[in-house]
Amino acid sequence: MDLREDHYQLLSTLIDDTEPLDQIVRMHDPPSDPRRTVDLLLELQSLGLVSAAVLVDFKNWRRPRTDDFERAIAEIERRVDMPVQSNLWYRLTESGQAEWRAKYGAREPSEMWRIAETDEVVEVNAVSPEVAAVAVANWQHRHPEIALEQIRTRTPVPFTLHDGTKVEPGVLITFRRRPIGDHRS
Repeated sequence: MDLREDHYQLLSTLIDDTEPLDQIVRMHDPPSDPRRTVDLLLELQSLGLVSAAVLVDFKNWRRPRTDDFERAIAEIERRVDMPVQSNLWYRLTESGQAEWRAKYGAREPSEMWRIAETDEVVEVNAVSPEVAAVAVANWQHRHPEIALEQIRTRTPVPFTLHDGTKVEPGVLITFRRRPIGDHRS
């Protein structure tokens, strides 16, 4: 497969999770050009490395139509600060995961974690408590307005990363989240 570095950059952007187009554009510094990003994603899709879907009414998905791509690009170009999430989402296929692993190899233990968050909790799966602590510290650095209170630790909790890496034995640490200054019990 004849992929360029900008293709691999997009594969890396999607290796940990399904992402909306606006997030993909903003993950780069400076933010990437939305039209160029969509063109690259369509090339990857034609190779079977990524798939796209449109989120409809917050729970249902459908295949994107040509006008969905144009609409998503126009929305991002109109919104300089991008406060609203795009409804056009991308994810790696199994072939895309395999291509990423072929290029970058196996993950280091320090990269074997994932974070899921809701309005109430932050959950961290990691290969070890030490890796979880680093992941949480990085999350906390990006969200200084949120206080985290650890409420539960479970182990073993095996899990699979988005790139297909199986992590065992694994740990799951759950935190309650609160805005700084909120002292409710």
